[in-house]
Formats: sequence, structure tokens, C-alpha cells
Amino acid sequence: MALSRNQFLFLVGCALLWAVMSCTHANSTPFAPAAGGDSIISAQNRIHRDARVENLAPGMWRSIFQVPSNRWLVITDFDYVVEGIGELRLSEYDGVDFETRRETYFMRREGGYHSESGMIFAPGTDVVFENRAISGGILDDIGYTFSGYLLAN
Repeated sequence: MALSRNQFLFLVGCALLWAVMSCTHANSTPFAPAAGGDSIISAQNRIHRDARVENLAPGMWRSIFQVPSNRWLVITDFDYVVEGIGELRLSEYDGVDFETRRETYFMRREGGYHSESGMIFAPGTDVVFENRAISGGILDDIGYTFSGYLLAN
């Protein structure tokens, strides 16, 4: 008895689904492990912040997270909403220099950042918002949320 085209395609699809579902990856992890470190990110090394920054005047900056001196911070998800119009940057600050990670010009909402590899911030630095506008209004009610994890130095 010959199979119809639809029956054949159905059986091929079932075989492929079975093959994919039966594969196991014993060494796979949700995050890349630190060199020589654990392969799973422990609960104490997971970071999630949901907060607000108010009254960020032109030329000013505000720290939203301090990276521990013995850890790297990897931000995998970041989103914010701004009340006001200006130039807002998310930067890494090492106490001397700012290094821009994301920036938004004259917008109320940034498109968000979502990445498996993430934005990396060095040990001992600050994650900061900068109002880079030369003149203009105060950026008020910057609501933000970010998630990520800390890796051993």
C-alpha cells in the first residue's frame, strides 16, 4: 500500500520532531560560564532592578548600579521610559571616564535592549544614566528595568 504525499510528509515531520525532542545537551547552560567558573548562574549572582530616576538635569549623571569590585556585570535585558525630551545615555563610569553603551536622542521611549550575550560592565564601575543635552529641560521620571548576572573576575 503506497502512502499519499500528505501521509509521507506527516511521517517525515513526526520523525524529525522525535529526533529533535530526543536530543539532549548535558553540557548546555542558559548562560556562558565564566572562565574556570560555575556553569550555572546562582541566584545571588542574578540581577534585576526595576526603579526610577528623577530630576536628571542637562550635563548631570546618576548611578543606577555599582558593579562589585570582584565581579563583571552582564546586562541581558534593559528598557526605560523617559518623561521629558533630551539626550539620555546609559554608560559605564569608572570614576574618570564615561563609556556609552546605549543612547537615545529626543525620544520618550527607547526601543529596549535584549541580548543573550549582553552588555558588559567592568568590575568596580558604575552603570549610569547621563543627560548629555547641553541645554534643555530636566529629564524627570526615568523609569527603568534591567536584568542580568554577575560573573567572577
